[in-house]
Amino acid sequence: MKIVRDEKGRFVKGCKGKLSLTWKGGKPKCIDCGKQLANVYAKRCQKHAAKINPQLQKGAYRKPHPGISYRGMGWKHSEATKAKMKGENNKHWKGELVGYRTLHNWVTRNLGKPEVCEHCLGTGKRLNWANIDHQYKRNLDDWIRLCVPCHKEYDGRGI
Repeated sequence: MKIVRDEKGRFVKGCKGKLSLTWKGGKPKCIDCGKQLANVYAKRCQKHAAKINPQLQKGAYRKPHPGISYRGMGWKHSEATKAKMKGENNKHWKGELVGYRTLHNWVTRNLGKPEVCEHCLGTGKRLNWANIDHQYKRNLDDWIRLCVPCHKEYDGRGI
């Protein structure tokens, strides 16, 4: 590595311009027209770059590929393919080894949101699904709709 010194022979740290170790003669110029470029890494000005690649024009709208979703999530699956990937056919299916929250989400997805408490027939805002035998298995017949006070009483956590 070359040691850079100023005109008095002192070591120059963080030097700029012609004293810099990476000096290449200033900012680059367009290889087509010779115009000075603002970007150090560019080879062509925007006018000549747009002639080579039209997508580089200012304000150019890039149309997405017809098979790709607008959110950039990849290919869209058909309804038949979606049906094949649901439930036990899914490669991430855990069966009975699923957690508490995921099991409740599965019950809500299959049975819907509870609207009426089966014990007191209340229609309050806070209704949830309660497991009958407290085993938490994937059996949709093993769930009842209860409001929060009835659910606490049913689970033995009553006030």
